[in-house]
This record gives sequence, C-alpha cells and structure tokens, in this order.
Amino acid sequence: MTLWRSWPGAAHPVRVVKHPGSDIPARPFLMVQDEDWEEIRHIAFNYLTGKW
Repeated sequence: MTLWRSWPGAAHPVRVVKHPGSDIPARPFLMVQDEDWEEIRHIAFNYLTGKW
C-alpha cells in the first residue's frame, strides 16, 4: 500500500510505503550501558580539549 504524505520541509509530497510486519523492535545492543559512560566522558573530554 502506497500513501502520499506532506512532509515538513519537503518541497513536494513524500511517498510512504507500509509493509506488513515492518515494525522494527528496539535492539538492546544499541543502548548505552552504565559501563559505557566512562569511555564516553573520556572521548568527549579529549575532543573538547583538542586531544582528539
């Protein structure tokens, strides 16, 4: 089934295709775990201080 929908910022209608079963569940491996925060802080600190 193909639908046409107005999309904010688009100069023309945008085609939307809905397939049965197209709902994709959340994936737990894409989450940020508690043990990831120290490395994230380290990377952000190095980037912001120009050590990257």
